[in-house]
Order: sequence, then C-alpha cells, then structure tokens
Amino acid sequence: TNYYCYYYYYYYYYYYYYYYYYYYYYYYYYYYYFYYYYYYYYYYYYYYYYYYYYYYYCCCCCSCCCCCCCNSFLLLL
Repeated sequence: TNYYCYYYYYYYYYYYYYYYYYYYYYYYYYYYYFYYYYYYYYYYYYYYYYYYYYYYYCCCCCSCCCCCCCNSFLLLL
C-alpha cells in the first residue's frame, strides 16, 4: 500500500536527520569525550550501510526514494 511506501520514505529521512544531529553533537563534545570518536566512526558507516541498503533493496532509484518506486532493484543495472 501507499502507507508502506511512505513509511520507508519517512524512515529514511529520519535516519538522515539523526545522522546530522549526531554529527554536530560529536563535534561539540569532541575535546570532552574523545572516545566518542570511535562510536561516531562506527555510526557513520552504519548510516551509509542503511543508505545503500534502501537504495538497492527498497527501490530508491527514482525521485521519491521509497519501496514502491521500482518493481525490482535490477532496474539499476
């Protein structure tokens, strides 16, 4: 349904917003919590893992980037 598509569309932008929020949070506390650098570095790749996961498996191959944009990820080939 369209609700399923919209849910993943919103979920993707939620991670996008949360990534930038944590990015500024990490920069603000860099000198106070140096060990957060490793956690941020892990979260950075974790965010990109979700991005490419939605791109190939949730059909983010059009302008709306949701699960109902494409019929198959083979269209990206």
